[in-house]
Amino acid sequence: MGISHIGDASAPSPAGGCEQPPRGPVRKRETRRKSVAYSVPIKVRAAYLAGAGRSAGQICAELGVSEQHKLRAMLRTIGVSLRSECSLAVPLPREVIATLGTEADRAGMPPEEFAARILALMVIEEPTMLRNLLDA
Repeated sequence: MGISHIGDASAPSPAGGCEQPPRGPVRKRETRRKSVAYSVPIKVRAAYLAGAGRSAGQICAELGVSEQHKLRAMLRTIGVSLRSECSLAVPLPREVIATLGTEADRAGMPPEEFAARILALMVIEEPTMLRNLLDA
């Protein structure tokens, strides 16, 4: 009582009797990618707007481009970043962050904007206060 039908063509197939013809090499389905060719004036204008701090959505709206991801890809290929390079990351103690958050809530603005306003006030509008703090 062994298994005598292994390799036997007359034995029932595991697929319930439906034998599949042997397959040839599997071909991947060919897909077309619609590429967008941006003209040089569009690239220059997009790069200028990105450098001016505009977002991808704003640039697309101004240039009449429909897909933001394609605009970002084009800007990357010409070496232009949409990331703001005028940001500043400053590590602060937790109690300072908590106080900034409390005061920002009281002023009705996000903590990042509140901190930026404080720095702008001290550096640009009241430089004597900054000098006095640094001299102390």
